[in-house]
Amino acid sequence: MSGPFKRISQWTDAQRQAIENVFGDMLVSAAAGSGKTAVLAERCARIVTSEAGFDCDVRDMLVVTFTDAAAAEMRQRITGAIQARLTDTAMNPERRERLERQAAMVERAAISTLHAFCARLLRTYFHHIALDPSFEVFDENDAALLREDVLDEVIARWHTAAVQANNEAPTEANAAARAFGTFYQSYAQGQDANVRSMVISLHNMLMTVADPKVWREKALAAYGEGGAAATLEAYVQETVAGVLERLAARAQRFAQEARQFAGTGMDVALQDFADSTKACARRLADIGVAAWADVCQQMQPPEKWPTIASKGNAPLEEFKKRAWDKIKDEVRDLAAFTFAFTQEELLAQLRSLHEPTQVLLMLADEFQQTYAAAKRAQNRLDFADLERFTLDLLTQHAEAREEIRGRFKFVLVDEFQDINPLQAALLAAVSNPDANEGRGNLFVVGDVKQSIYGFRLADPEQFLQREKALLARSKASGAKHHVALGHNFRSRPALLNTMNRIFGKFLVEPVVGIDYERGHTFAWLDDATAAPEKALTGTPVELRLVNMGGDSGEEEAAEGDETEDPTVLECEARLVAQRIRELIDEGRLVKRKSGEYTPLTYRDIAVLLRGMKNRVAEYVRAMAREGVPVHADTATGFFEAIEIRETLALLRILDNPQQDIPLATVLLCPMFNFSYDDLAHIRLAYHRKEASFSEAAEHYAQQKRDDLAARLAAFWERMARWRDLVRTVPLHEAIAHILADTGYAAHVAAMEAGLQRAANLQMLQTWALKFSGFRKQGLHRFLRFIDMMNEQETDFGEARVLSEAADVVRIMTVHKSKGLEYPVVFVSALGSNFNLTRRSGGYAGGPLIVDRDAGIALAVADDERNIFYDSPASARAKDLQKRKSLAEELRLLYVAMTRARDHLILTGHIKNAEELARALTAWRDHDGALPADELMRARTFMNVLLPALAPIAGEDDNATVRVFVENATPLCRSDAAPAEPDARQAKLLAREPLSDAGPDAAAEAVIRRITGVYAHDALTRQPAVQTVSELKELVNAGREEGDRDDTDDLKHELVVTLRAAGGHARARGIATHRLLELFDFANTPATAEGVQGALAKLVADKKIAAEDAAHVNVSSVVRFFAGPLGQRLRGAGAGKQMRRELAFTYVSPDAVSVMSDDPRDWPTIRGVIDVLLLDGPEPEILDYKTDSPETWQQNAPMYREQMRHYLRAAGAILGTPVRRAHLAFLAADVVETVALDE
Repeated sequence: MSGPFKRISQWTDAQRQAIENVFGDMLVSAAAGSGKTAVLAERCARIVTSEAGFDCDVRDMLVVTFTDAAAAEMRQRITGAIQARLTDTAMNPERRERLERQAAMVERAAISTLHAFCARLLRTYFHHIALDPSFEVFDENDAALLREDVLDEVIARWHTAAVQANNEAPTEANAAARAFGTFYQSYAQGQDANVRSMVISLHNMLMTVADPKVWREKALAAYGEGGAAATLEAYVQETVAGVLERLAARAQRFAQEARQFAGTGMDVALQDFADSTKACARRLADIGVAAWADVCQQMQPPEKWPTIASKGNAPLEEFKKRAWDKIKDEVRDLAAFTFAFTQEELLAQLRSLHEPTQVLLMLADEFQQTYAAAKRAQNRLDFADLERFTLDLLTQHAEAREEIRGRFKFVLVDEFQDINPLQAALLAAVSNPDANEGRGNLFVVGDVKQSIYGFRLADPEQFLQREKALLARSKASGAKHHVALGHNFRSRPALLNTMNRIFGKFLVEPVVGIDYERGHTFAWLDDATAAPEKALTGTPVELRLVNMGGDSGEEEAAEGDETEDPTVLECEARLVAQRIRELIDEGRLVKRKSGEYTPLTYRDIAVLLRGMKNRVAEYVRAMAREGVPVHADTATGFFEAIEIRETLALLRILDNPQQDIPLATVLLCPMFNFSYDDLAHIRLAYHRKEASFSEAAEHYAQQKRDDLAARLAAFWERMARWRDLVRTVPLHEAIAHILADTGYAAHVAAMEAGLQRAANLQMLQTWALKFSGFRKQGLHRFLRFIDMMNEQETDFGEARVLSEAADVVRIMTVHKSKGLEYPVVFVSALGSNFNLTRRSGGYAGGPLIVDRDAGIALAVADDERNIFYDSPASARAKDLQKRKSLAEELRLLYVAMTRARDHLILTGHIKNAEELARALTAWRDHDGALPADELMRARTFMNVLLPALAPIAGEDDNATVRVFVENATPLCRSDAAPAEPDARQAKLLAREPLSDAGPDAAAEAVIRRITGVYAHDALTRQPAVQTVSELKELVNAGREEGDRDDTDDLKHELVVTLRAAGGHARARGIATHRLLELFDFANTPATAEGVQGALAKLVADKKIAAEDAAHVNVSSVVRFFAGPLGQRLRGAGAGKQMRRELAFTYVSPDAVSVMSDDPRDWPTIRGVIDVLLLDGPEPEILDYKTDSPETWQQNAPMYREQMRHYLRAAGAILGTPVRRAHLAFLAADVVETVALDE
């Protein structure tokens, strides 16, 4: 799939179906590496180039992507696909002209993120929803700070009301405040931070549902009189029945395995238990709560379990411990927790949750209203507002909706698997189900197997539901509404075949919502080309494990526990680093997209981790030991860096000096070099009861007369001076000044990893600079912002000090790798525990789970024992959350493994060799997918992979997956002691002069780097993108009074008064250009009355503001129409032989101040051509100018330069010479012609 355009015969059958069936709704399920982006771009190109049999301009399509980068790539691909068609020399002139026009209009097409599209709609139809069209979109970090402020305000109001209510007799009026007081103590544990966490979790969920009002009502009703019974029924029939069903299935498998111990009674006992448990599960699933009492009785542990004689039989003893004893433990747990309550007790628990749920909803509602008011006061919207207001516009204003639907003939959406219900409703509203004779016009593409953004509240069910609906429509109508792209063009066939066998084991419908074997397997095109000897052929997958040599006991990790043994991390990191070194040293070859085989390089290798926190540093160290250059795209590590901790401690002291720990940190840091003895003297000088440490430090400076007192006095003097500084200059400037004043930046740069440390300090200043754009400022607020990011685990990641383009191994998260590919991929740390509680709402260990399906699920608060225990609602929600989280973990594994092009290496650790042998033996002969109950018990990727790989894994060369096991001890051996210094090093350490000192090449290289001048320094100041207006001002510092605003290309342009933007002259220029852009040459007379009538209609249609229309010089327009060029324009307009308002983008060397022959140095030029005349042998440009008769001659040289850029751009885009441009100075009644060769 290389290149932007392929002939239709080169596409697969499925790709052709997705490209050619343009009429009607369609969902394309595109497997990894199947070329979905190319298919989407080709479909767009086919639509706009009339190959589908009708005319549709590129501006008549809406293309939605989920990142700005994806939108830019889509524009480039569509342009490339159109331009590739223009290479056909036999194309007729009319078709060529149409394609050229489409290529020129791509820049103005509605190809953007969903949020950008929403912002454009709201600025256009603002009057329907009472918005100020000049609104700003919040920076998300700034919005988070405002939410914190608003929540503090809301919580403070409720505290005040609760205190007042406690001092009054209970009444209906103060019932809510009293309920808040109870909620605060019971559910928030008396902590404001816990209230904030719960309210924000609920708010975030409400922002993603299509109808928040209905969702809130349903969530509260679940604990009402009738609702509690329904909630209990769902818990019993779904959750408890499911638990018993999985337990029975596991016992059944154990019973089959126990047949090898016939005569011991083990198989009979297990089979009896499996049968009885399965019967209980079916009764609960069928009749629900009515069977609760009976099932509770049946599931109680017996007074005496069947006796299994295993003494002296080691295999039976091991099996009994692994199977029978585990089953008994689970039964005891079920009896102690799940079946410990009667039906009446469970109902009482649910009804008791009505009041705390009501309090939580009241808090969320008040927060939402207060937050909305605060945003309104600032005239700002956050991203959730953009979506919500747009959905309201489309669903509550039929006239606007129909106009918008009429504007877009086709709606195309990429990455549909990552949307939420609100976004799905929005896209359904903007698309037209009646288009194409009732077949619809919404095209979506995605892959539910790559839905990995549940933590952002993406909902893969939206994809699955639409897929199910369109499959049914296809079956009923015979029309093509669903296409599956299965051909993978990324990976080699042997690897794809192996991945098919692996994925079929664990991507199953009960766990992830799809059966991989039914329509999701990879297909491939065979490659008959012979590979060279050292190419990455043969076994495509390696499983490399570290044997930690532990005991044989099975221990399950605590739920949500992601902590890892540092020794495990070190050993596995070294294993990965050594294997990378081996691959490079072996001189292996990889096939490039050109078909050529070249040596494997470091940049061809990626190491993917589930998460970077607490892992990446160990991997980087291991790579360094092996001499492997590495680039870690870290998302963590910034706040842990010593230089950041010390600098933030200093800022905290400047904000509030009465902070003991930050003060001690600052005194001990290299900025001030106080010692631990100094701190001890300060503490001992004043008793703890008399003064805190910070007070003691101030008293010591004021009252003592020794050297320590003098140094402390100097310290406090600097603090006072810097405190004044941060109050008077922007924060980023103050930080830079302090770092320079102390020499701290230079100090950390000289430390180990100094380049990284210096970059981290620069990054802190960059964040301070970014913070300066927030609405509210101040050091205290900045520190609060930093604390909020840290508390929410939104680490910035350490600053990058190495380019991603360098020849280095990449270490990144699986999420960051999505959409990328590498010849060799390591998927590592596969033995790490999942965090299946990640989706839970509220605070860690708290009582709340917010789930889109389960609603607001609270545990029961036992105030007497100060504990929470699961209610039926929270138990059901917890089960749902675990299932959803596990499904996402398995999809994450799919994404990670499919990044590999040639060779995949899976790494992890095992406790001991017996664990590996047991897993491989138990599942080696298992046919088909793994049992759902077994997958549901998985707590690590290794729990899934070992059973999945068992049938195809082995240690011999012929195995489909080769297994390598290395013991931990040699991997983690201590590094050898450093060598003794030689004589030269000894002299340097002793600071003695070197007798043989001479030229030092390394030192001279360092000096050159410090003192040298970058050879291309001038190009660093060359903008990557320039407008033509900027270029023309390089010729003349004058101004053009009629510069246009072409930012919005919807049917109705934003109507705002333009005088404030640049005076009457600018307003006259914009209004005149707008008039001439929309003037109907075929049906409107070119008279004063005709022009006035056209203006009046534009005002009535809200396309020009009345006050701006008044500035148009009608007589100058009429005079121009009467002249030769005006008559030619009218004729071309009536004959449709011209194009107006053509936006263009092209790459040119013309604006490079220091000329370069390398096209990569040339900037991108953007502009808009007023009119392209097509009525002569060659196209010509017409550009209107509204300068006054007194100033036009002064500005003419600048305009001539502008026209030369327009001519070059038009020629480059159209592929035909455009040599002449006409400057029409309307007020002066002068026309100047500019030729390209002037």
